[in-house]
Formats: sequence, structure tokens, C-alpha cells
Amino acid sequence: MLSRDALNALWPTGDFWTPLADDDYDLLLEGVSENSEAARLDVNKIRYLRDPSRTPILDDLEREFAIIPVPGATEIERRSRLAVEMFRRGELPTYDMLQEKLIDAGFDVLVHANDPAVDPSMFIEQAFQMMCDELLPGGNEAQCGEVEAYCGQIGGELLVNGDIYEQAPNYTILCDEALAQCGETEALCGQFDSIRLTPIEYDIPEEYGYWPLIFFVGGEATYGETGLGIRWISKLAVEQNLWDSIAYGNGVFVAVATTGTNRIMRSIDDGKTWNAVASTEANVWYSVAYGNGVFIAVSGNGVNRTMWSDDDGLTWNAVAASEQNNWQSIAYGNGVFIAVAADGVNRTMWSDDDGLTWNAVAATEANQWAGIAYGNGVFIAISTNGVNRTMWSNDDGLTWNAVAAAEPTNWNDITYGNGVFIAIATTGVNRTMWSDDDGLTWNAVAAAEQNFWTSIAYGNGVFIAVAWHGINRIMRSIDNGLTWNRFTAPEQNLWLSVAYGNGVFIAVSGNGTNRVMRSESIIGITNIDIAPIPIERRLEFRRLILKHKPMASWGALIVVYQ
Repeated sequence: MLSRDALNALWPTGDFWTPLADDDYDLLLEGVSENSEAARLDVNKIRYLRDPSRTPILDDLEREFAIIPVPGATEIERRSRLAVEMFRRGELPTYDMLQEKLIDAGFDVLVHANDPAVDPSMFIEQAFQMMCDELLPGGNEAQCGEVEAYCGQIGGELLVNGDIYEQAPNYTILCDEALAQCGETEALCGQFDSIRLTPIEYDIPEEYGYWPLIFFVGGEATYGETGLGIRWISKLAVEQNLWDSIAYGNGVFVAVATTGTNRIMRSIDDGKTWNAVASTEANVWYSVAYGNGVFIAVSGNGVNRTMWSDDDGLTWNAVAASEQNNWQSIAYGNGVFIAVAADGVNRTMWSDDDGLTWNAVAATEANQWAGIAYGNGVFIAISTNGVNRTMWSNDDGLTWNAVAAAEPTNWNDITYGNGVFIAIATTGVNRTMWSDDDGLTWNAVAAAEQNFWTSIAYGNGVFIAVAWHGINRIMRSIDNGLTWNRFTAPEQNLWLSVAYGNGVFIAVSGNGTNRVMRSESIIGITNIDIAPIPIERRLEFRRLILKHKPMASWGALIVVYQ
């Protein structure tokens, strides 16, 4: 209550201002004094209207703070988001302000603007690439080399616009398991699979392009380019078919399958989403290629063993092959499509009218021809058996010349790029070979791993091969096949084919949950030291981030709590 003496102290002094007893001024001051406590109590009663956890006018407050509710969000989620917006600082937050507040609070971390944008999940993965001789953040050894020792794991979380996502690896692998590779100095503790994110609110965007305004909180960061073919993201195929081949043309990726209801799928957004298309017949479609505005696929069975599409894979037309062979692969070059087969009398055929008619030609040997590619005016085919496991043609498939492969192994696929032909194999000591003289001679090179390498493609200075067996089912070469580096696929599927187009590599597989994976070059932060934060200060750290992060940005907090 505001007393009368307090009011008198606030009132101007002097005879003029001194109220007479019981006059209007005196009664006014007395009334104010008596009712001030009631007024305070009344105001206190309606304070809950501005309390985001209790307010009955949630819609009005969301409009006041320019919040658009996420469809499907619960009332608890909406109130939590409202609290974040209401309790921000009045001044406009910046990266520098956030950095200053964190340092002032004793948190030894750095704030990094993410420009150009990259997917923050790649840095969470780095946190789990523990080596067997390293220590955990708390100082505990990873205990590798012991029979039942667990691999080192780091805990942490991802914070997105105030929404917490707990993170954990999708594996706990023992050091004595096949993939762990433990017992050696610097051996990896298990094979990294993926990250499990448990959301409290909202979904994390999958593509890094959805993070246009984003910041990281961590340690030292490295800026540069994450090269094409290094980071891969899983995508869902339109049907769970055995997808055997993929090709690119005119802005469209088209894949064909050997099983399923709809044995064709196409993507017009670089493999992010796919649409099903019915094939002309339920054949085992082994290969597809693009050229001169036309996609053509070949199969190993059925009445009509080729089909073509001149509308980017939307509709298809059946055509009989030159012979009822087991057609394995097709390629385009210099106005001609050429296919090769694993059996039959004449194991090659060509078409110069975009697949309307086909002409049979004998191969150099009755091998099981598995792959074909075109480059620099030459077609080269490779096979899985026979004396001479390569053959070349420089007259558009009319005649062929036999050449011995670098090794007599199961050569499965071939591609051309940057003046070099490179073939890959499923068996053998050296499972890659290259030729820079248009297939006249071949040089053997060891693959990154002794996997069953099934497909190879070239794009933008990079060769990528994929496998259906092995630990790391991707390998990459940026020196025309002289050396290879291995990379882990996002899922351990039977990866059967890879293609390049519009700056993106896309591979398809015959099993698994997500039967598509894609990779593109990422320019931005390529490495960031995960920030160690005392676990007892976790809530304080979160509050500082929420209060001082730039309002207009998506926030990505990647942190390890000790």
C-alpha cells in the first residue's frame, strides 16, 4: 500500500500546494492511498495473461511476437516457442554479441557464421569418429584391444532454434567384432553408421540448402570445400525394388530395376525425390543410358528386351532386341547406342535411330560382357570371363578388336572421363584398371578395399565407384584412377549403379531401407572442433544461446558435455 506520508513526500511543497483538511485535494490523496494496494492486486491478477506457460490468449501473443505455429505442433510446443521469443533481449542479437556473452559467462567456445551453408549433422558424425588409442572427453580410455571393450563414444546434442535434439550413435560395437578393426594403433573403433536424433520440437531439415542463415557454436573451425563424392545422404526410392542401373540426361535421373511393380523411377530434383513409372514389360532391366534426347534400357529376359523414352522417362515404348540375349549394359556415343550381352550368338548390337531398330554384331570372343562405355571416339566393353576381357571399336560398333585386360578378373563396369577409361572388378588382386590410349593397353591399380565393385561413373574431375560388399562401399579418385580413397556409404546396401549429372552423384541399390544415395560438393565449414561444456552448466549454456542468438537465423549448436 502507498501510504499518505509517501504521497505527501511526492507532492509539491509550499502553502499553495498544501491541501486543507477534507478538501478535494485532501480527499483525492486519501483515496489514492487507500486504493493503491487494491490496484496493485488487480494488476497482479492479470499478469498471467503475459505468462507464456499460462496465458489463455496464446493466439494473440503469437501474433504479437510474429510467430507462425508449426502445423501439428502441440500446445506445449507452442508455449515453449513463445517463451523463447518473449524473453529475448530488446537489442538486436548478433554473432559477436553471442560470442561476447558466452565468453563473459566463462564458456570457452567460438561462434561461427555458416556461410555458405552446410548440413550441421556432418559435424555430429565427426564427434563419433573415435580412434582406438584416444581418450573420451572425461578422460576415460576407449579401452580398445580388449576382447569385450566398448568403443569410445562421445555424447552431446544438437540445438535447432531453441529445440533440443539428443544425439547418440546408432551403434555400440564391440572391439572384437568384424568391423571394429581394433587392436591396431589408430584403428577405428567400429564402423560409424548414423546419428539418432530424438526431437523435442520440429523436424530438422535434411538438406543443407534449407539452412540459409545458420550459426555454429564449437571450437576452431576449418573453412573450405568438402569435395564431390565425399559426403553422401540417403534418400528413399519410390519402391523397394532391386534398382540395377541409373543414368542422367536433360535434367532428369532415370533408374531401372530387375524386380518390383513399377520398374522405372525418375527424379527431376537431382535425386531428392522420385516418381514411379511403369516399364513396358516386367523384365529384368539391367541397364539404362541417355543420348540424343532419348533414354534406352536393356534387359536380360522378356519378349521385347529394349525400351525407349523420348519424354524424359515419363512414357516408354517396347522394341525387340536384335537377338534374345541376356543384355547387360548399354552406352551412347557419336549418335549410336551400343549394348553388350552375357550370352547369345552375337553379343553386341547397335542402333543409330535412337533405339527404333537394332543390328546384331559378333563380339571378339564369346565372353560374358558386363559393361560398355564411350569416349574420345571409341567404345570399349569389358567382361567377367574369357581370354581377352576387353574389346574396343572405333567405327561405332561395326567391328571390334580384342585386348587383354590388366588382370584376368571379373570386370564389371567401365566409364570414361578426362581422357581416361577406368574399369572396376568384383574380384582379383587389383580391382581397378585404367587406359589413357583408348583401350589399347591397360594398367592395374589396387582398389581402396577388396570389395565387390559394381559400378563406376565420372563427373567434374572425380571418379566414383560403388560396391555391394565390403566395409566402405564407396571409393573416389581425383587423379584419373592412379589412387583411390574409401568412404562409408550412409547404408550398407547392395550398391549396384552410380551416375553423375548436374553437379551430383547418385547411386541406387538392390536392398536396404533407403535405396538411393546422393552426393554433391559442399563449400563452407569442413571441420569444427566440438565444444566441451561442463555438464552441470548445460542449462545455463542453452539459455545463453536462446537469449542471444541472431533472431533471423536457424541455430545449430553442436556441443559435447563433459
